[in-house]
Amino acid sequence: MLSVWSSSPSDILYILELTLVVLLGLAFGSFATMMAHRGYILKFGKGWQGDDSKSTRSQCPKCQAKLGVFDLIPLLSWLFQRGKCRHCRAPISPVYPAIEVSVLLMSLSFFFLYGFEPFALLFCVIAASSILVGLAVYDLRHKILPNQMVLALAILGLVYRFWPSSYETGIKLQAIEYLGGAALYAVLAFIMGWVMQLLLKKQALGMGDVKFFGAAGLWLGISQLGAFCILSGVLGVALGIGWQYVMKEKVFPFGPALIASFYVVLLLNGSLLP
Repeated sequence: MLSVWSSSPSDILYILELTLVVLLGLAFGSFATMMAHRGYILKFGKGWQGDDSKSTRSQCPKCQAKLGVFDLIPLLSWLFQRGKCRHCRAPISPVYPAIEVSVLLMSLSFFFLYGFEPFALLFCVIAASSILVGLAVYDLRHKILPNQMVLALAILGLVYRFWPSSYETGIKLQAIEYLGGAALYAVLAFIMGWVMQLLLKKQALGMGDVKFFGAAGLWLGISQLGAFCILSGVLGVALGIGWQYVMKEKVFPFGPALIASFYVVLLLNGSLLP
């Protein structure tokens, strides 16, 4: 067993870095639950149909009791309270901690593969992970990818890809690869959606999906277009079959397949290496 007191400075530094990633992952995971479940924040106070929460503060959906600090500790509050509201003892959906754990695991996967540096990777990728999970849950619930969340993902992509220490090939080549990638991904998605609509006589790809393609292009670049499209197609078919079997609906949200493909390609393509 590793002893902190007998470890070298590098071991202690690694533990501190890992601890920070865990804390940030859980914190951004809590942010992802807010994005996924409190849709009115994402629509500038207008709300979405079925949302009975009118307060800017978190509250129990059953008894409407305002939640305090000890009710909102990511993951731990749900575990310590055994999945129930502290005030009325109503069950709290396990989806909340599942979202937080998902963001944590995504954050750890990038940390273990690429390390703690650069800071842009640490912050942007963890923040992007929370947006991806929030988008996936929101799309599964409402079959829509909110513009604000897709835009936030695109902005983080710009920050990371054009962070001063993140490229060595020159700003022109960087712009061609990633800004060109955003345009190419979006145009290709629009054309694919148009062709599929002509063939199927119904809308097959929403504009939210097209916008997500563009945001993905900012992160992945032109070189990863083929891998992203192929994996998206495979996962989309699998999701469609599973959705029809479980939900008994022919129309299914394509966003989660795009999001999963984005995560896998981003994690494994090697372009995040400093």
